[in-house]
This record gives sequence, C-alpha cells and structure tokens, in this order.
Amino acid sequence: MNVQIKMPQKLSPVFADAAKRLRPELMLGALEGLALVQKRATANISSKFRARTGRALRSVMIDRPKMTGKKIIGAVGILKSSGKAFYMRFHETGAIIRPKKKKYLIIPQPDGTVRKVRQAILPKRAWLAPAVDKSIKDIKEILVEKINRAFR
Repeated sequence: MNVQIKMPQKLSPVFADAAKRLRPELMLGALEGLALVQKRATANISSKFRARTGRALRSVMIDRPKMTGKKIIGAVGILKSSGKAFYMRFHETGAIIRPKKKKYLIIPQPDGTVRKVRQAILPKRAWLAPAVDKSIKDIKEILVEKINRAFR
C-alpha cells in the first residue's frame, strides 16, 4: 500500500527546514551509537580472548554512517578494509575447520609435537552480537536526544 501526503505550499518550507536541521543530528547520533558498539565489542574481545598480537582489537572498525533516502546505514565490526583479523568472524558464529587437500589437519602442540585431526571445531564465542544487544537501548536514547536537540 502506498501513501502519499501532499503538503500545502505554505508548510513545505517549514518541513524542509526541519529536515535540514535533523539530518546532521541523526548522522551524529548514528556515529555515536556505532562508537558505543565498537567500544563494547573491543571490551568483549579483551575479556573473552587471550591477546597475543592485538590484531583483533585493532581490527574492530566503524564504517561511517551514510544516509540513503530515509535510511541511515553504518557498520561496525571486522570490516574488509580493517585488517587481517578475519578469523574473528569464525569466533562470532562458530566453525568447523576441515583440511582442503589432505586427510588430516596438522596442529602444532606447545611441547613441539604435532597432532593430526580430521576436523577442528571452534565453539561459538560471540563478541559483537552481545555488544549490539547491550547498546540498542542506549542508541535509541542517543537518537531521541539528537532529535530533541535539532528542534530546540
């Protein structure tokens, strides 16, 4: 169902001015919300994983929000441009790793020996989804504050 609303000519400039004031505030609110998720995601990584190089922490990035039509789209996570911590995606969802060409995976052990296995199972250890879930209420509050500020 499509609904069209036609404004009287006298009101049109009022709404145009409101939209002009609201857009930057919403973009700023979206960026603040993404920064909050990023902060909580890196805290989750720090608490759930033993850092060896810090690559995972450095790779949690924000893709700046963009407004397309009536939507604001942004992203936070291990982005393709953010580094080499692609493996964090497998921790988020869990994975089964199998050898491509050989019969066994060869896993080096701390004592210098190797272990042969047919597959390795990575359990799900979500770090991004809990950060998003914990941030939803705060993001809504940030956006309401930005909307109110735009119309003061």
